[in-house]
Amino acid sequence: MDVDQITEALTSHIINTTTDADLEQILKQAVQRTLTDPSFRLDLGTNTTFWDTAHTIVTRNNEHSNIDAHYLLELIKLIRNVTAANPSGQNLALEYGVIRALSPLISRYLLQLDAFSALIVRVSTQAACNMVTGNEAILDTVWKSWCLDQQPPLWNQVIESNDKDTVTSGLILISQCIRNNKDRCGNLVTTSGGIVYLKSVVKEIDRAHTEETNQHFELGYIIVNELLKNGYFVDALQVLEDPESPDEINQNQIVIVKLLDSTLYKHPEIKIPISTKDLEKISGLLCLLSNQACQVINHAVTTHRDQLSNLELDKVSLMYTCLVLLLQIINLLLTVTTTHGEEMKSTLIAHNGLPAIIELLRQCETMVEWKDKEKSKLGFDYVKREIVKCIGALCYKDKDTQDKVRTLGGLSMILNQMKIDDTNPYIREHATVTLRYLLEDNSENQQMIADMTPIQAVQNDALDEMGLNASLVDGKVHLEQTRHKN
Repeated sequence: MDVDQITEALTSHIINTTTDADLEQILKQAVQRTLTDPSFRLDLGTNTTFWDTAHTIVTRNNEHSNIDAHYLLELIKLIRNVTAANPSGQNLALEYGVIRALSPLISRYLLQLDAFSALIVRVSTQAACNMVTGNEAILDTVWKSWCLDQQPPLWNQVIESNDKDTVTSGLILISQCIRNNKDRCGNLVTTSGGIVYLKSVVKEIDRAHTEETNQHFELGYIIVNELLKNGYFVDALQVLEDPESPDEINQNQIVIVKLLDSTLYKHPEIKIPISTKDLEKISGLLCLLSNQACQVINHAVTTHRDQLSNLELDKVSLMYTCLVLLLQIINLLLTVTTTHGEEMKSTLIAHNGLPAIIELLRQCETMVEWKDKEKSKLGFDYVKREIVKCIGALCYKDKDTQDKVRTLGGLSMILNQMKIDDTNPYIREHATVTLRYLLEDNSENQQMIADMTPIQAVQNDALDEMGLNASLVDGKVHLEQTRHKN
């Protein structure tokens, strides 16, 4: 089975002198040969007759009523194989219109998506990917067309299909199209089609993140990470915004923030360019959500003190998730990196971030006073701890900020965290460090602490377990053994 025999069979099929079944068998043999004979694969990929006849057959099938054409599957497999790492074959695929002819074919079979249709869609997507991968000139042309001209957008439909392997092929295609190219990456946040693709990718990341064997999360992470590496963090948040609720964080935006947080913490080798625009967005979003959270807590405490509050609603859950993520990102930028530390600090303070997080900490404390201790903890895991860490980082060797914390009532709030809190691990240790920073070379803060008088000794579960009873004797906390140790 040589190149001439294949092109002859394709030509004969076009003029109806070769049956579908005969063509299918010939193409199957050709596909197998491409797997073992690189020279044959490259020669077929550079044969103009092959591309001319392939285009005719694919185009004709788009207009044909027979959707169960198995010879077509073998032809697309052959197209996929001969364009892999073959720039000349890729160029001919574009010149003869085969790349563009695959789009309506995929759209047609997506409407069915039975087992055979899913296979056609998957192999066609793989073929499209091979036709463009590594060929910058074709990528620039075709990717722009897919993002701007293709109506309706196609690849989001592939990613949103119910076939796992088909979804995989779609995600790989998107990642190959934007890889290591700022402009093509930017199309995901600046073009109508690109934004549709981004939304489908983010939704799939969110859906797949709990499935350990599902590679869709990793593939989606690669795509979003390209956005982050090219400085499109803010742009991604903006295009994923719900136009009807611009002041509310949504699940798609949470995914972007979560992946930024993950990359900064777990993959420091990946250099994420943090710009002034990013710091402004992070600070502004933290303050917005902190103020919203305070309103929710205040409403819950004043109107539903002994009931399960609005804190269980999905929107509020997203709010608190984002708050924790933003605080973690800010704390990392403040304490670990020297490049962005000072600018992060000045930006957050300029946005009135300090009073916002101190007030949120104060409101969180009101939840602890609820009679139902379990319900009072809902939605606050890690929030208080991250606020305490943030206050410490902001006031470190900065007397103006130390004083500001005092005037905002933050000193007493920090003292209140000197306790074990299972929902905020190690908060006592972080509070100790923050208090040290607040008192360092600050006589006013030191005096305020000295003037504080204990009001009562609080008995907690830890003391009960140790058989100790706390009491206040002459202004000092006294611990007394209530039972013998075993």
